Amino acid sequence: MAYVQISTQNCKNLALNIQEMIKIYSFDIFDTLLLRPYTDPQEIWNILEEQENCKGFAKFRKEADAKTYARATKEDRETTIEEAYSIMPHKYQALMKKEIELERKVLCANPEMLEKWERAKSEGKKRILVSDMYLPQEIIEDILIEKGIKGWDAFYLSRTYNARKTTGKLYEIMLRKEDVKPNEVQHIGDNIHSDVEVPQALGIHTVHYNKIVDIYIKICPFARHLDQRLAGILALGYHNYTQTHKDKEKGFTYWHRFGYNIGGVLGYIYVSWLVNKAKQLGYNKLLFVARDGYVWKRICEALYPEIETDYIYAPRITSIALLGIIGHDPIALKNRKEYFDKHMQDINRSEIEKEYKQYASQFNIDEHTAIVDGFSSAFSAQRLIEYVTGKNIFAFYEVAMAKMQHAAALMQTNLYCPPFLHLTEFLFGAPENPIVGIKNLKPVYNQKVTNEELFKISHSQEIADAAVQCCKLLKASDYSFPKFGDFCDLFMQNLTDEDKEMLAQAKDAGDIEQKKFVSAIYKPRDTNFHIKKHQIGNFSYELNINTHNKTHYFKLSRTQYIHFVDNYSIEYDVYVK
Repeated sequence: MAYVQISTQNCKNLALNIQEMIKIYSFDIFDTLLLRPYTDPQEIWNILEEQENCKGFAKFRKEADAKTYARATKEDRETTIEEAYSIMPHKYQALMKKEIELERKVLCANPEMLEKWERAKSEGKKRILVSDMYLPQEIIEDILIEKGIKGWDAFYLSRTYNARKTTGKLYEIMLRKEDVKPNEVQHIGDNIHSDVEVPQALGIHTVHYNKIVDIYIKICPFARHLDQRLAGILALGYHNYTQTHKDKEKGFTYWHRFGYNIGGVLGYIYVSWLVNKAKQLGYNKLLFVARDGYVWKRICEALYPEIETDYIYAPRITSIALLGIIGHDPIALKNRKEYFDKHMQDINRSEIEKEYKQYASQFNIDEHTAIVDGFSSAFSAQRLIEYVTGKNIFAFYEVAMAKMQHAAALMQTNLYCPPFLHLTEFLFGAPENPIVGIKNLKPVYNQKVTNEELFKISHSQEIADAAVQCCKLLKASDYSFPKFGDFCDLFMQNLTDEDKEMLAQAKDAGDIEQKKFVSAIYKPRDTNFHIKKHQIGNFSYELNINTHNKTHYFKLSRTQYIHFVDNYSIEYDVYVK
């Protein structure tokens, strides 16, 4: 096929001329019109083995497929599913119908291709199907109709005609039966050889449709390291989600993508864990602490409508006013003390307590109520609510950074600032300003918000909307998820240039006044260390750092950032694992 250099305008004119010339649009079926939620189509055999508890099935099925395909190739024909099962051990042969039904169940229509399918009809063109597949034609037709793909003018299946696209013979049969010239047909499909190179050699116009999994891994490279099924369902769900949002006013933004692929997975890991734990422990009402709890509450409501939920404010400023300077984290303690000394010398403590007691009373907290919070080392929200209600209240934490009482955590670490803290704090934000207190049963918002905080707030709705949609998809099936922190590290280790550019703007403030911001981007640690017991009054630290199976011991002297706690005696451990 000859290629010539042409101008942009000539290229447009040529495209119009080609469109006018086309009489038939030809569509591949699998991975084009119909999509599977797997990175490898053969994954369905592993799933069937697990579902039917037939150990060894997937291995024999793959071997049978390879043998029958090789035999059919040698004889220049197509194989069939019946042929493959006929050479398998007898105990597996009854699974053929179940394999077909599983295919029917997991296959779904590609919304992008459905649009092209309908457009071809509106143009008055013929629409035909051309596919290499071992399943019977009547079964494929039933699946297509069930998934909303109807009205084809002809169906050329390798099994039916005993000829394949890969050899070009199925295309030749199609051209002969349709009585058209090759340049009057345009074929679209995902296989670079059988859907592009072979028909092009015959003179047929082609459009290469990139596999959604390949596209997904290119924009989300961390996915190549995930469980195959999880990567497949994320790729399929992401593709469908982008299609449903492309015509909306705001379109599909980077923050939708970030929310879907990172917020969705992390949100599902946490919320599914806490709901299962709550049910085990007998808690049927969950109070999600603002503002981190905004996204988790939405996920919980979408996935577990049987759980009663509410959204409660527990401002750190109110906690300091009523409980004083509590916690274990030296940096956080210093920040709270500085804030107290600067802003809270003349506060009306009794009025603050009265306001918050009235506010908390409206939630009707009982023995079946638990609160849900994010990262914590002081557990200030839990302690504040317990203080004003006079009740012990169970709490669930995303990450607990100190020893807990009357609580459970998805992840517990004695490291006061886990490396992924600021990433997830930015991720699970809310579309509202920081809270400075409670007045007349309502939150009082901070009206002096920094540009960094405004940026976080402005994108939180996109992140939350996408995360909820992803979680709905993940709940539908059983997948193998990485650990919470491991998934954060996996994302950070596989950032694209666009990730780096966009997340460079993503910052989180850990201080009370929301002024000291830290980047959401971090470098995952590959070193294990822990600080053993010390007493701050004596300032004697023992730091044990373990790298590459070697242990080094260091003595650390006084450091400025915890100078303020000279009068406190605190004992703690710090670990990174």
